[in-house]
Amino acid sequence: MKTFWRAVVEIGFIIFLFYSNLLMGEFERSGAGRQKGLAWALSDILTRPNLEIAIIAAGIGYVLVEVLRTRLWSEDRPGGTSLFSQAVLEKNRSAREEESKEAVKQGR
Repeated sequence: MKTFWRAVVEIGFIIFLFYSNLLMGEFERSGAGRQKGLAWALSDILTRPNLEIAIIAAGIGYVLVEVLRTRLWSEDRPGGTSLFSQAVLEKNRSAREEESKEAVKQGR
């Protein structure tokens, strides 16, 4: 359930950024929002096609971020694949070698 709410929040944030960008565009130098006002600008951007585009783009963005997140930081998740897994394995191997050298020095 936690994963579901995390996805909802992240997708909602992406949609918010999409609509914020559209609204800012209405008030640029040549934008009609300056002459026609905020209510007109909101009615101009809050359309069904824009909502469909926002939902599809947010879904794609969420999936891409999750793929990168799981591949780059999978040390937190057992069984995950990581772009850094070779480096992590090497680091762990070096640490074990150091521990065994210390053990030999101490006469264990």
